[in-house]
Amino acid sequence: MIDNGIQWWDCWPSESPDINPIEMVWNMLKRRLAKKNLKTKDDLQTALQEFWTRDLTIEYCNRFIDHLYKVVPVVIALEGRATADVPRKIFPERSYGKSISYFKTKLDDPSFTKKIEHLLPH
Repeated sequence: MIDNGIQWWDCWPSESPDINPIEMVWNMLKRRLAKKNLKTKDDLQTALQEFWTRDLTIEYCNRFIDHLYKVVPVVIALEGRATADVPRKIFPERSYGKSISYFKTKLDDPSFTKKIEHLLPH
């Protein structure tokens, strides 16, 4: 990579929940199931079917994908390290209707660099 002038991260977050919307789906599923009083295998099957057919709407899927607009610039700024809740703390607004470049432009502001540094564990 270096010999060919290709920029890359030593730490690639390919498995990171930060940039995998499916992880948000699994989180939502776990939270929904935890709220139910499941006692039998049939209860679990019914709850799973309800989740996949009723709870997980197109709106939720779009929200999970739109969330990447906030996260990707932060992952880049952190050179591939996990973001934890940094995107939510520095960008309180919703990501719906915005773009990666919108959040990247905000991150280019020096005040956001200071916010990120302040929020990272030392």
